[in-house]
Amino acid sequence: MTFAAARQVAAHLHIDVGDDAEHNNMHMEFPINTWLHDNGKLDIKSANIEWPRGSGERGIIFISKFCQVYATDSGNIMEDESDIEVKKWLEEQGAMGLRWVSFLDTQKITLGGIQPQRCDIKWGGVLPWEEFHARYLAKPVKKFVSPPG
Repeated sequence: MTFAAARQVAAHLHIDVGDDAEHNNMHMEFPINTWLHDNGKLDIKSANIEWPRGSGERGIIFISKFCQVYATDSGNIMEDESDIEVKKWLEEQGAMGLRWVSFLDTQKITLGGIQPQRCDIKWGGVLPWEEFHARYLAKPVKKFVSPPG
């Protein structure tokens, strides 16, 4: 789903994903996965992904199933009742226009498993130059002088 659609789901669930800025969008999966973990929704994992592949467009995918296959296999798995339940739950949270996709995980999304993990890291914005300068560059520099002798 688009970042805008994922933002609607996050707002409905009262998940703070920051303002609509690229650096927040690129890390949106972490607060969503933290919420999923903390609320016992261990059958869903979110991830930032380029979709459609090769398009340059990014968004959030919600993973409801994983099947290990060899790289020569299609990896094509079929949607079942548990996947339909996940889709229904997401739609109840404000997500619209969802569709089921099956693809090979070349981005290693499932490398750490498919259960959402807690992540307490907060990403922030870029400081304006004046504030950065005042905080880190305008402070007096201490000079160390060796004692005479």
